Amino acid sequence: MTTKVQEEQEKQRLAIDALIGGGGWLTAIEGYQFVTIRCCYDNSDIMSDYYAGHHQVGDCYVIALVRGTRRSEATARRVIEQIPEIATLNWTWHRENYSMGHGYWLESEPVGNLGGVTTYGGQENPPFWYEIKFDPYSDDLQASRWFK
Repeated sequence: MTTKVQEEQEKQRLAIDALIGGGGWLTAIEGYQFVTIRCCYDNSDIMSDYYAGHHQVGDCYVIALVRGTRRSEATARRVIEQIPEIATLNWTWHRENYSMGHGYWLESEPVGNLGGVTTYGGQENPPFWYEIKFDPYSDDLQASRWFK
């Protein structure tokens, strides 16, 4: 039996997947890495010391396949420049490449709100954004509708 919260989360996941998804499954190629996109929101609660600043909604999708293992801002920006729907967003480069860090990623400005979702901290309808990351490790990921 599913709860109302689980039903709402599934509804949000399907909405995000409809926004980004649409391709088949891809297999990693030696010497290349995937550039991925996912939707995230801040599900943290400072009162309980719970941190989930990159809580994912929906699945992670591949938007490009690039040669090598270098994870640079220039490479990520070149990839998003090829996708008109997200190229116009304001993007910020982040680096947390240390133990328990989030790695390297581009984060967009908020692109919408998650209706019917309440965070652990009590915020209703929190904003969500896109994150562009590099994934040199996954064997199988789903292609986004933008992957060519």
